[in-house]
Amino acid sequence: MHNRNRNRNRLLTYIWQHSTIAIMLVALCSTTMFTTGCNTLTVVTDVQKFVPVITNVADAVCGFVPNATVCTGAVASVSASANILAQALVDYYNAQSAGAVPASILSALQQAITVFEANAANILDAVHVLNPMLQSEIEAIVAAASVLLGVIETLLPATAIAGVTLKFTANQPAKGAFSLSGFVSDYNAKVDACQKLIPRNVTLHKIHVHALALRVVTFGLLK
Repeated sequence: MHNRNRNRNRLLTYIWQHSTIAIMLVALCSTTMFTTGCNTLTVVTDVQKFVPVITNVADAVCGFVPNATVCTGAVASVSASANILAQALVDYYNAQSAGAVPASILSALQQAITVFEANAANILDAVHVLNPMLQSEIEAIVAAASVLLGVIETLLPATAIAGVTLKFTANQPAKGAFSLSGFVSDYNAKVDACQKLIPRNVTLHKIHVHALALRVVTFGLLK
């Protein structure tokens, strides 16, 4: 009986270890896809996951200046345009895999990029309404958002951005210099610093590359 239990425990340990490794390999591909391109379609459609990087700015600004222009509909607008951009990218890649991208799909993607970037820039520019005494921490999350948007621009289809004036090109990091997991850790630290300064009724949102289950099973290795 003792040997049977020991063998059973060994088998369970083996299954657990190899299942965890498999999960980690899949997830690590997602962590590095901004730099290695494991799956470009997944990256660009995940723009929705990182919308809080933009909306946190509006939430922080409105916590101090509730009557600021950005407090009226800006968050809803950028969230909606992110969803539209994600769908436009899906439509583009589906058409591309089918052999050809119709002009209407390309035009819709270009329009989606333009609107999303305009809505994002509208929020990031709103930081200038703040009291200078409070701006440094919020400017830090604005700078981080600008970098992430610049990275996303580099992943958009070349045929689409050829007809669009991009707003965050100057914020694009040098090739190979961007780590998504490193960005997430640094950004969330900036959110913590900013959260301490804003009114208690305003909650900023951290970002994560992976779902909670993956973060737990990898003991925090995945962010």
